[in-house]
Amino acid sequence: MIIDHDVIILGTGLAGLRAAVEIARKSDDGVNMAIVSKVQLMRSHSVCAEGGTRLYFARRKGTV
Repeated sequence: MIIDHDVIILGTGLAGLRAAVEIARKSDDGVNMAIVSKVQLMRSHSVCAEGGTRLYFARRKGTV
């Protein structure tokens, strides 16, 4: 069995999921996409670092 995709994204961290959102948005959902991860969807390193990521963005906005 051969599975064909226009785009394959490796990784479900912030960068991979953001890339998927942007590709879907710019293509009006016209791109057949696959997202591949070595861990469960919500177990990526970006999700594990959520507190640090939140602090970084809060500092950039000047709220911390």
